[in-house]
Amino acid sequence: MDRGIYDLIQVKLKTSSARAVIGEIEKENTMLSVELERLQKDDEYLEDMVRKKYGFVREGERVYRIEP
Repeated sequence: MDRGIYDLIQVKLKTSSARAVIGEIEKENTMLSVELERLQKDDEYLEDMVRKKYGFVREGERVYRIEP
């Protein structure tokens, strides 16, 4: 039996799936590029991110930790 049409459909489905994955990766890449540019050019944003991620504080600031 000739599997030509079945194989063609399978290839088209895989191609479609691959295009969807590529689209998602391209969106993520764009978002990361914007984030990188902002981190490189916006000192206030960079400081805010470092303070949130690593818990840095400025000299003279006090940190209060409230646990439930």
